[in-house]
Amino acid sequence: MELMEIVGNKILEFYDLTGTFKQVGEQFHEYAGLAVATAGFTPIPYKVFTIAAGAFKVNFVVFVVASIIGRSGRFVLVSALIYIFGPAIKGFIDKYFNLMVIIFTILLIVGFLIIKLLL
Repeated sequence: MELMEIVGNKILEFYDLTGTFKQVGEQFHEYAGLAVATAGFTPIPYKVFTIAAGAFKVNFVVFVVASIIGRSGRFVLVSALIYIFGPAIKGFIDKYFNLMVIIFTILLIVGFLIIKLLL
């Protein structure tokens, strides 16, 4: 957090982004588990979310559980596909896996939003 105090806040002030940073922090903190799990599962740069979790002081247990769910979900899915379809699926996974994961994640989030709006 010291680097944020020494450098980060000055950059935010210079670009007049302090308010935006605070808004992003509030949203990130509210949905930290979902954001970290999604980043762990999809090809979204996971390191960005780990750094953000530290910058926004996300609960460590929430961060660890979400990371385990997201990262292990991705590897379990790849393993299951190879187990079910054999080595022949490797080329398909290499070519289309990231796209499939992104589409699946978008559909999952849209589904949750629809359920939330209906209830």
